Amino acid sequence: MRSTCPRTRDFVKDPSVFNLFRSGVVADFVFVLNEEYNIAMKQKLGLPKRWRRGRQVAALLTLAILASATFALRKLGRADGLDNWWLRARFTFRELIQPVQPDPDIVLVSMDDLCADEWKEPTIAWNPHMAKCVDRLRISGAKVIAFDWIQPEATSKWFPNNDEVLMEALAKTDRVVFASALRLDRKDTHLTLPYTLLLSMNPAMSRAEGEELDRYIGYANLDVDGLVTSINPLFRKTKDSSEFDGSFALRVAEQANAGRATLNGSRLKISQSVPETKLRDDDTLLINFANGTGKTDFVSHDKKDAAFDRFSMFDICQLPDKPDSRFKNKIVIIGSARTGDNDQHFIPYLEVGRADGARPAYGYEIQANLVRNLLSGNSLKEPGSLGTWALSVMLGTGGLTLFLIFRWAQAAFGVVILGISWIALSLTIFSYGIALPTLLPLLGLLLSGSLIGTYLALSEERERRQVMSLWGKYQHPKLVDYLLEHPEARGGEGQEIAVTVLFADLKNFTKTVEHLSPKDTIAFLNRYLAMIEEVVNLHGGVVDKYLGDGLMAQWGAPMPPDSAPQKLHAQSAVAACLEIQERAALLLTANESSGSENVTFGLRLTLHSGKVIFGWVGGGNKLELTIIGDIVNVTSRLQETAKAMDVEFLISENTYLLAKDQIRVGKQSEVEIRGRIQPLRVYEVIGKVGGLN
Repeated sequence: MRSTCPRTRDFVKDPSVFNLFRSGVVADFVFVLNEEYNIAMKQKLGLPKRWRRGRQVAALLTLAILASATFALRKLGRADGLDNWWLRARFTFRELIQPVQPDPDIVLVSMDDLCADEWKEPTIAWNPHMAKCVDRLRISGAKVIAFDWIQPEATSKWFPNNDEVLMEALAKTDRVVFASALRLDRKDTHLTLPYTLLLSMNPAMSRAEGEELDRYIGYANLDVDGLVTSINPLFRKTKDSSEFDGSFALRVAEQANAGRATLNGSRLKISQSVPETKLRDDDTLLINFANGTGKTDFVSHDKKDAAFDRFSMFDICQLPDKPDSRFKNKIVIIGSARTGDNDQHFIPYLEVGRADGARPAYGYEIQANLVRNLLSGNSLKEPGSLGTWALSVMLGTGGLTLFLIFRWAQAAFGVVILGISWIALSLTIFSYGIALPTLLPLLGLLLSGSLIGTYLALSEERERRQVMSLWGKYQHPKLVDYLLEHPEARGGEGQEIAVTVLFADLKNFTKTVEHLSPKDTIAFLNRYLAMIEEVVNLHGGVVDKYLGDGLMAQWGAPMPPDSAPQKLHAQSAVAACLEIQERAALLLTANESSGSENVTFGLRLTLHSGKVIFGWVGGGNKLELTIIGDIVNVTSRLQETAKAMDVEFLISENTYLLAKDQIRVGKQSEVEIRGRIQPLRVYEVIGKVGGLN
């Protein structure tokens, strides 16, 4: 079984503490040298059932919250919902990495500022100019002529014969589409004037009755606030009905393919030669805007990598009365592009330099994009609401899994990488016309990660306190804390580190306690050992082990190499030993003043400084985190030297050189150390000078 405790795992000292693991107090700390043993111990112990059960409950609760929250927001997670900003970012990113290629089948004709400058009459009087433009386009072989221009009533009552001129031009073609802001009322046809009048002048159209008349008129449904991201290509006559009224763009697509659109559920089919288009659950189509849409400057009207070839109606009217290949077999959409025109909308691009940050586009250019989508079947594809929910749960589950497998910091980093990867994926596949939901899955990832991460962080702190409260009695808390913070130290490789080592021994212990009961012996021994350990801890040292009536302590490990000068270790060790002597004297005074039995001990303290190996020592079922090396051996044997010299506090020359400015010394000698060839100079410490704490 793999442990999921973030930091409190892989640690066992020996089999005698198995009962501590099973009691649920100590996590599965398995710090071992042998990997096979490590695996075996983790399989045997795992996490305590209480902690493992808590993680399981937390994971299930997190999944439940994740699923509920994302399900409630699933319909908002669409590309034009929560993902509005990301949709803009993806369009902009795609435009940056892909070249702009004008559409080969669609041409835009603008009633623009040039027309307004050259034609002084009011706009509603421009029908003769429109008629001339229609004639030029018809002669050039335009496939469809579509007017994204709404004029709700006839103008002849103000300008005689104004409408008739356009009627005569339109009478020569039956491939024409008009935009209407009002639903065609066949009982009151004047609601779509002047188009009913214009249609009556065309013999082919005048024969059209009932449903057939709809194919020439579609709704210009761009009356929206904010960004134009999606549009209804049709309007069902009743809910779930396959009968519908068409939009302006749909009618243009129908005329271009000489077909009539049919609707089967959510699938729209224009003709056999045109790919089927799948509508969203609200009958909208997510527009796949062509790169360069809206790039024409709104003031100068200069073309800058535009998505469609664009011509001014004024320039077309100046063309000679002969075919122009630029318009042959093209869908021509005529619309207004005058500065300040009310047919301007914002499309989902990030536009630098604008206060609102969005890019404006003219209505007829947006209609051209929709026609392009309908004819090619390349509108943006995105998962439905349930698909968006499923992807959000999937990504959130990935974040949850990371926290259950790795430590907190690693899992948090993994969540960040997973989120960035999801954004990169959404940007990449957007070039293929797929709009992955972005924000809702990221919210799911953040929600699951924050919930389980917070739980594990809190439970880890609780487990840590429990481990420290009990395991700290068997292993120095500083070592336990170091191992919790530095998992890289849990392997078998030792670390060379500079330390100062202390051996402390009680003089004449056996003779002093021979008349005491075992209970009293332990009580008096622990009294002194507890005092020594307290002082060592106060001065930043670590009691490494107890040695019967003495102990071994050290300053410097665990600690990264060169993190603190060895001089400070030596000074702290000397200061601790001097304070130990002072406290031992106070214990003697306290015994004498209380009149209790005078059971006191003399102390023999030795210090030596140098480099040792800090790591795990042992094998099989017994391991110990300790320091080993010549420095430790020499310090131990200095106890014999101190006894021979009859001194209580003896230090080596190594330690003396590091602390000589802060101590007073007495006896000095150059002595032979058992097991060493070179003699060692030693010093008796008899006191301190000012400045040493």
